[in-house]
Amino acid sequence: MAARAKLGFSVASLLAFLLLASGSIFAQFTGSIQGIVEDPSNAAVPGAKITLVNAATGVTSSTVSDASGNYRFVSLAPALTK
Repeated sequence: MAARAKLGFSVASLLAFLLLASGSIFAQFTGSIQGIVEDPSNAAVPGAKITLVNAATGVTSSTVSDASGNYRFVSLAPALTK
Protein backbone atom coordinates (compact mmCIF):
# COMPACT_ATOMS: atom_id res chain seq x y z
CA MET A 1 0.00 0.00 0.00
CA ALA A 2 2.88 2.39 0.76
CA ALA A 3 4.42 1.67 -2.67
CA ARG A 4 1.14 2.58 -4.32
CA ALA A 5 1.00 5.87 -2.38
CA LYS A 6 4.58 6.70 -3.40
CA LEU A 7 3.77 5.91 -7.04
CA GLY A 8 0.67 8.11 -6.89
CA PHE A 9 2.70 10.96 -5.42
CA SER A 10 5.41 10.53 -8.08
CA VAL A 11 2.89 10.57 -10.92
CA ALA A 12 1.17 13.61 -9.46
CA SER A 13 4.52 15.38 -9.08
CA LEU A 14 5.48 14.55 -12.65
CA LEU A 15 2.16 15.81 -14.00
CA ALA A 16 2.47 19.04 -11.99
CA PHE A 17 6.00 19.59 -13.31
CA LEU A 18 4.94 18.96 -16.91
CA LEU A 19 1.99 21.31 -16.55
CA LEU A 20 4.19 24.11 -15.20
CA ALA A 21 7.01 23.49 -17.70
CA SER A 22 4.66 23.46 -20.68
CA GLY A 23 3.85 27.14 -20.08
CA SER A 24 7.39 28.11 -20.99
CA ILE A 25 7.02 26.42 -24.37
CA PHE A 26 4.46 29.04 -25.33
CA ALA A 27 6.56 31.97 -24.07
CA GLN A 28 7.57 33.22 -27.48
CA PHE A 29 8.90 36.70 -28.07
CA THR A 30 7.41 39.01 -30.67
CA GLY A 31 8.01 42.57 -31.70
CA SER A 32 6.24 45.36 -33.52
CA ILE A 33 7.12 48.20 -35.84
CA GLN A 34 5.08 51.36 -36.24
CA GLY A 35 5.52 54.70 -37.88
CA ILE A 36 4.02 57.52 -39.90
CA VAL A 37 4.23 58.01 -43.66
CA GLU A 38 4.75 61.68 -44.55
CA ASP A 39 5.48 63.51 -47.78
CA PRO A 40 8.35 66.04 -48.12
CA SER A 41 6.14 68.80 -46.67
CA ASN A 42 5.50 66.64 -43.55
CA ALA A 43 1.86 66.04 -44.49
CA ALA A 44 0.44 62.59 -43.68
CA VAL A 45 0.09 60.17 -46.58
CA PRO A 46 -3.09 58.11 -46.12
CA GLY A 47 -3.47 54.81 -47.96
CA ALA A 48 0.27 54.28 -48.55
CA LYS A 49 1.22 50.61 -48.93
CA ILE A 50 4.13 49.62 -46.68
CA THR A 51 5.91 46.28 -47.15
CA LEU A 52 8.16 44.79 -44.50
CA VAL A 53 10.74 42.19 -45.60
CA ASN A 54 12.59 39.85 -43.25
CA ALA A 55 16.04 39.84 -44.84
CA ALA A 56 16.98 36.54 -43.19
CA THR A 57 13.94 34.56 -44.37
CA GLY A 58 12.52 36.57 -47.25
CA VAL A 59 9.08 36.58 -45.60
CA THR A 60 7.10 39.74 -46.38
CA SER A 61 4.20 41.45 -44.67
CA SER A 62 2.23 44.41 -45.96
CA THR A 63 -0.08 47.00 -44.48
CA VAL A 64 -1.67 50.29 -45.51
CA SER A 65 -1.36 53.59 -43.65
CA ASP A 66 -4.51 55.00 -42.09
CA ALA A 67 -6.04 58.45 -42.64
CA SER A 68 -3.32 60.02 -40.47
CA GLY A 69 -0.47 58.19 -42.21
CA ASN A 70 0.05 55.78 -39.31
CA TYR A 71 1.01 52.15 -39.89
CA ARG A 72 1.81 49.23 -37.61
CA PHE A 73 3.16 45.71 -37.94
CA VAL A 74 2.40 43.57 -34.88
CA SER A 75 3.39 40.10 -33.65
CA LEU A 76 6.61 39.97 -35.64
CA ALA A 77 8.89 37.03 -35.02
CA PRO A 78 12.40 37.94 -33.93
CA ALA A 79 15.12 37.73 -36.55
CA LEU A 80 17.60 34.91 -36.22
CA THR A 81 21.19 36.03 -36.37
CA LYS A 82 24.22 33.92 -37.16
